[in-house]
Amino acid sequence: MIGIGPVEFLTFLEDPLDPGASLNMLCGSLNGGLFYSEDGGENWSNSGSDLEWIYAGCKHAVFYPEVTINNIQPKVHWYAATSKYHGKLAGGHGGDNFVQSAPILYDGGIMRTQDGGVNWERIADWTDLDLDAALQKLLFDKKVNYQLANSLFVVTSKGIWKSEDPESSNPDWGSPLEIYAPASVTNAYPAPYSFEYPIYAHDLEYLPAENSTTLCAAVRFHGEDGSNSVEVWRFMRSDDDGDTWYEVPIQPADDPTNRHYTVEVSNAAASSFFCYIERAGSSSSEIFEYNIVSNTWMSKGAGISSDFGSGHAFGVDQFNANSIFVSTGTRFVWFLDGISLPTTYPYTIYTGHSDVEDIVGHPQNPNEIWFCDHGGVKKRTFDPIQQSWGPSEDKSNGIGIAEVTYLTSSRNVPDYVVTGLFHDHTVITRTPFAYSNWDPDWDDNISPGGDGTGCMMSADDPNILYTSWQGSKWYRYENATQTGSLSNENITLNPPRPYWGVGAIRIDDPYTLYRSAQVERGITQYTNNGTLTDYTNNEHEVYRSFDGGDSEELISYFGDRNEDPNNRDPDPTLCSYATGTSKRNAEMIGSIYSSPLNPDHLYISYRNWDWRYRMHRTTMANDPDAQLVKASWEWLPIPGNQKSGFVNGVAFDRDDENVIYLARSSTTATGPDPSTDPLANEMVFRMDYSDLSLYVDINNNGNLLQPNDQFNRDGLPCQDITMNLPNTFIHGDGLEYEKGTDGGIYIATQFGVYFTNNQRIADFNPTPPVDADDQNNTSGWVRVGDGFPHVPPSGMEINYIANRIRVGTYGRGTWEHNLQCPETDNFSEVGVYSNNEFFEARNTITSTAEVPNAVEVDYRAGEYVHMTSGFHAKAGSDFHAFIHPCDRGGNSFHYKDLEVNEEIPISRDKAGSVLNIYPNPNGGTFTVETIFDGQPTTEATLNVYDLTGRMVHTMR
Repeated sequence: MIGIGPVEFLTFLEDPLDPGASLNMLCGSLNGGLFYSEDGGENWSNSGSDLEWIYAGCKHAVFYPEVTINNIQPKVHWYAATSKYHGKLAGGHGGDNFVQSAPILYDGGIMRTQDGGVNWERIADWTDLDLDAALQKLLFDKKVNYQLANSLFVVTSKGIWKSEDPESSNPDWGSPLEIYAPASVTNAYPAPYSFEYPIYAHDLEYLPAENSTTLCAAVRFHGEDGSNSVEVWRFMRSDDDGDTWYEVPIQPADDPTNRHYTVEVSNAAASSFFCYIERAGSSSSEIFEYNIVSNTWMSKGAGISSDFGSGHAFGVDQFNANSIFVSTGTRFVWFLDGISLPTTYPYTIYTGHSDVEDIVGHPQNPNEIWFCDHGGVKKRTFDPIQQSWGPSEDKSNGIGIAEVTYLTSSRNVPDYVVTGLFHDHTVITRTPFAYSNWDPDWDDNISPGGDGTGCMMSADDPNILYTSWQGSKWYRYENATQTGSLSNENITLNPPRPYWGVGAIRIDDPYTLYRSAQVERGITQYTNNGTLTDYTNNEHEVYRSFDGGDSEELISYFGDRNEDPNNRDPDPTLCSYATGTSKRNAEMIGSIYSSPLNPDHLYISYRNWDWRYRMHRTTMANDPDAQLVKASWEWLPIPGNQKSGFVNGVAFDRDDENVIYLARSSTTATGPDPSTDPLANEMVFRMDYSDLSLYVDINNNGNLLQPNDQFNRDGLPCQDITMNLPNTFIHGDGLEYEKGTDGGIYIATQFGVYFTNNQRIADFNPTPPVDADDQNNTSGWVRVGDGFPHVPPSGMEINYIANRIRVGTYGRGTWEHNLQCPETDNFSEVGVYSNNEFFEARNTITSTAEVPNAVEVDYRAGEYVHMTSGFHAKAGSDFHAFIHPCDRGGNSFHYKDLEVNEEIPISRDKAGSVLNIYPNPNGGTFTVETIFDGQPTTEATLNVYDLTGRMVHTMR
């Protein structure tokens, strides 16, 4: 089963007096946003989080309670917690680093809608809560308070906040609730240990009894004594709506393997909290029922091997509190008070997809359990007569939250798009392309399973495909366009790859492959709680294969002097092994790029041990002597702050092999508050690396620039073209150069895809800058189309047969759009050109002009170029005319190989020259007759093209 992406939570609207209330549901994704259903999960729609929120990710959402006196309509009245969560490193494709929390940062907070998602407003941000607080949960008090409202609790990693007026235009959030380490903790860890406030809160529930004031919170206390630290979990209780707190008495003893505490309730047990203790060890997690009346704890399940959900994949039946469910990763376990039932209980239930994240008992339907996993939303129903569970029913229609980590596609057949999905598989489309309403089916038979982390398809032959999956296990396919079981060759070789392996293939030879490798590079020592400990350093290097991965060889030496042909020490600015002093494995290769203009040029983006980001290049990547390649790598200066993040976009100029475009996230996108400066800073550059000696250090002392130096860009071939881009982020492979245009460049950002070209750059006036989101602007950057969701892009490519740009997103699947159209519909050219010119018309170009010696002129039209009598391209000129539509198929553009060597006037007499095709029209069988200057042609090459511009036949 192909995963659609991780659904993290599910919420029902509850009203015991309204049997239809539970048809209204909310579910969400940390990266894909919030979705709602009005028909009991049969169909889902996006809530508006795509465009109404700064960042579309959603951690949790709730309906406003039905119990209210304010005439509020809970069915359309929702509150949501949104925060920045990427699941993998928000940077290059490579590496093993994961973001485990969902901090508010500057984009997140608490969102509110009162009209079912048509309009949203942010009612709490980092100034109300905490910049680094990871949002966990929202919880309403179902009682109406003195403000004639229902209090809202926000559970975070920096404490629990409470607003008693969440419906106001500016709710008051105050300070975190005062929850302090109890005596059992401070006695176990006395001074000099001190425990921080506010605490880490993980979960919160009200007792289900009517008008209850009793809360149970699952929290973790962090203590330090100056050199050591401890983490202690506790269940804490409040009997006055959170004003005062004390430790739940006689709770299970603390255990150093405790990983998460969570709490649930059931309407069938009005006096009980159900507490889950998730432990790191195998078969060691436990479930307890705590009864507040008898003040007793009872075991409800043990021997559980927990995985995924951070303890939240735990639910209790709302009609039978003895029926309890908890995730074990790809399955969940059902406990049904096993004392009087057959020994087959607890019963392990397969979910149909990996990684269960949430389990919810239906509030109004007995024997019905709902769960969320990395394949969407599911339902299972228990048959009490047969004593068995029915099949898993998929309830995910309309939820599109695939987390694309890599995107590749065929450049000559628009049918084939391949994406690596973090959760999970690698999938391909084979549905014949259509220019409108293309709804392709996705097939995962190209993936052996697990998270899809990389994919590369041949530019010329879509059958040749490389994929990688978690742990960087690589496969090569040679029949990828076929359906059914595909043959593949496992090309996983030693040394091992990082989890997020990256690679590139040569544009003109799909069997030349470059990949990142994780290589053990010696031992260093570090102090671990006072003990000197050996640490094995893993450095990242580049390997090359000329036979599709069947064999390979090392072509870099970033972390090992023994691999350097000159036996130099490894670069201490790159790898921690070279420093010999510390345990640091921050090094990683983020991306690898093979130049389409000169395949001998190979680029990598790199992060060193000190979290400084670099670019490196070799100009002899395919030299047969690997030792010479190792010695040829050169460090490339990149502008701006070296700790501003990976270069996540590289695009290649199509005229000069040393000119490339670089992009990375705006240096001000992460703070201070980017909302105070809506424009990006140092985000996109045009770099000329023809002569690296031009780059000297910022002190202007004439020394060549070193890797840790910054440089003054004045007078250098380094152009900042950030211009009017919004202050935001760029992620993996987010830059694309459009061939057949006047330097057209696309950049994919969290706020949309933007376009610029040479003319727009020349016309840009920074005072004041035009709005990039104004699609009528004529300078700087302009947004391409509407509706692109506010999620991290991850991969972008142009298909020149369909003339579509395709963008993968980490949370909302894959999107496509027409190319940016020229701003002029038609040109009619006359006279003699005195300067180089590039004309782009959406429709037609007609010309009687003259292109003189040493002048370069390009005509690009969407429909036709008509060079009428009188047009001349003089000897020594450089002229190119071609068809390149923006909003329909077809493309005749090819790069010029030679200048015009002889004058070819269009006014030349063509009498006696004939090209006959008959019959015309025809059914596919026809005759071609050619006569030039009155003589039959004895030798010629015939190329036949279809209406999309695709060559379908050639003969000589």
